[in-house]
Amino acid sequence: MRKIIALFAFAVIGAATLSAQPILTPYQYRNRIFLAVQGGPSLFVSEYCNTFSNHGRGGSLFAPYGEVSLGYYFTDAHIIRVSVGYDKKNAALPPSGGFFPYSFHSANLFVDYMLNYNALEEVNVPFNVMLYVGLGGGFTAGFSEPEYILNNPETQTVEEVKAWLPTVNPINVVPGIRVGMLFEYDLPNNLGFLFDLGAEAFTDTYNGLEPDTFPLDLQVNATFGLVYHFGKAKIVTMY
Repeated sequence: MRKIIALFAFAVIGAATLSAQPILTPYQYRNRIFLAVQGGPSLFVSEYCNTFSNHGRGGSLFAPYGEVSLGYYFTDAHIIRVSVGYDKKNAALPPSGGFFPYSFHSANLFVDYMLNYNALEEVNVPFNVMLYVGLGGGFTAGFSEPEYILNNPETQTVEEVKAWLPTVNPINVVPGIRVGMLFEYDLPNNLGFLFDLGAEAFTDTYNGLEPDTFPLDLQVNATFGLVYHFGKAKIVTMY
């Protein structure tokens, strides 16, 4: 009887030991840094943006956008990311007697909190879906001279129109907020691919104009890129 009990205890201990073997997973990123580079189309929506489509230039509201990010995994699920983005946008003055588009350069800085949904379930897999929300701001400068397309050039002059149009602020620094969703597929060698769909909102002087109608300037980005995770995966015990 004692032998049977001893054999049974040995079997239980052995099974527990086998089931608690340390396993190395390449998709565990806790306490690791990552670098991402991404780019794609951006849509900018501000007051009077409808005048672009009214004049057959709706495509001018889209522009190529690029972003570089540096982030840190506090855990596999909770992440902080700092991102800097750049593009050249188009906007328009009030359509008082015509169509008056102009362009400007913008640089945006955001600090994002990211949540890896899969890691909440303690699952480390190649494909992950992440939600994020960020606070930051935008810097705009390099405003071009507006293009003056008059509705009635026979009875109006550019100088007359300029007299009642608002002045564009040449340099603007404004706060912003953003939300988005990121899809990432990682390879075992620390390199990964991502698709980032996000929306950003800035206070209205972002486009150089004082608030008139809607108090925010909006931007939607759809970017593809590469991500690299520095360091090596840690050994974890799987039960």
